[in-house]
Amino acid sequence: MELISKRIAYIRPRYKIFKDWYKLVFPLNRIPGEKKLHLKTDMEFTVRGARTSDVSILIDLLFKNEYPALNKIAFKQSHKIVVDLGANIGAFIALVNSTLPDAEVHAYEANPVNFEILKKNLRKGDRAYFGAVTDHPGESVLYLNDFSVTSTLRKENVVNVSSDNSVKVPNIVFKDILSSFEHIDLVKVDIESAEFEIFFSPIEGLIDRVENIFLEIHGHSKWSTEDLIARIESLGFRKAPDGACVASTYWFQRK
Repeated sequence: MELISKRIAYIRPRYKIFKDWYKLVFPLNRIPGEKKLHLKTDMEFTVRGARTSDVSILIDLLFKNEYPALNKIAFKQSHKIVVDLGANIGAFIALVNSTLPDAEVHAYEANPVNFEILKKNLRKGDRAYFGAVTDHPGESVLYLNDFSVTSTLRKENVVNVSSDNSVKVPNIVFKDILSSFEHIDLVKVDIESAEFEIFFSPIEGLIDRVENIFLEIHGHSKWSTEDLIARIESLGFRKAPDGACVASTYWFQRK
């Protein structure tokens, strides 16, 4: 009975999310290689394999609903602009598509492997940009986790990293991103500790173009979570009550 229960728990989220869920369970999930799947929101989505963390990320966002606040935002513009910093392979685009299908997503990703998959998961009108979102121009060294698709500009944040598992990537300055839009309805930030540098950079004035922020906060040796929250509040935002998002993710709304 316990084995059956575990099997149902494994299949249920895949059945709820994907039209072709059977590709993600035994025996078809043993077939290696990239797969193009069909979400029940009528969006095609490419993953690196049936048993990869790509599928787990989609389940976290679409089944476990890691961003319930997305349904609570009162958008002021008919042309909705979403900026996704740390887009990975585009799972947040799939979430936006299920809730705000007419929103235009601008997705930024520094991991070159992720970026190639991300480009395949763009909808019409979406755009992808390759580079590390930082507070300064130039290049950065991106450290890659040996056992997952996560990556970071801070080597101390990666537990499973080999000395040669890193790449140089171009920087994309956060101020320049803000400057390129007249308004941004939502900025989602998941950039593995680089959130501290970009929000403590001189973005006063430009950040006024942003209405909402979904921010996942990671550890940093210089600043605390409380420091970052206070900084964002000083820029004209208020933090939504706990529970608006999950785990270490916060929702900030323009005051």
